[in-house]
Amino acid sequence: MAFVTMLLQTEPLPPWYRLALGSSLEKDRELFAALFALDTRLERSVREASEPIIAQMKLAWWRDRFNAPVPDWPSGEPILAALADAHLASKGLIALVDGWEAVALADPEGEGGRAPGLIEGRQRSWLALAERIDGRYAPSAVEQAASSFTLASPMIANLPDAVALKENAPKGPKPVPLPRSLRPLAVLGALGARASRKGRPIMDGFQALALALRVGLTGR
Repeated sequence: MAFVTMLLQTEPLPPWYRLALGSSLEKDRELFAALFALDTRLERSVREASEPIIAQMKLAWWRDRFNAPVPDWPSGEPILAALADAHLASKGLIALVDGWEAVALADPEGEGGRAPGLIEGRQRSWLALAERIDGRYAPSAVEQAASSFTLASPMIANLPDAVALKENAPKGPKPVPLPRSLRPLAVLGALGARASRKGRPIMDGFQALALALRVGLTGR
């Protein structure tokens, strides 16, 4: 827990990630914290960049790290240290970088795959995390949670391609529940699905908080 606290002081997480992290098992908390911190840093790199090329350069730094062997990663970067300890598959981490690059380089009007690119990146990084934590998960459930969460994310929710995906989403059966060890992903998926269904921000007050707490406790 001390390591998680130090990491989160370096990269404060948005409220949805903090809530999700609270539902993790203690033995897995550092793994979730590492991935959530990386996602938060990548999002900030894109959001705060004055030009797409600046965001692309920052993202390329992370991609180069993940393409290198872990012993070659530079010291002094808490997120890299956490990811090294987490032993997450580099392909999943690179996919998340690629997803944020799709956001950074897409057409300013929202065309060109911002939402699909980030959905795929999050799905692959979440699958890598799920594989590391608990092999009993259903891949489709992880992918659905990642998609629901991403379509409601602040930088994505109102883009044309995200709106189209939400409007054309098939009305199928509820996804297979995730195992207890992956409860944080269930929390994020539930928050995203609610936000899209109601056309509200992902965290809009007491009802969102109550949903996160309920899913964190029960998985439903």
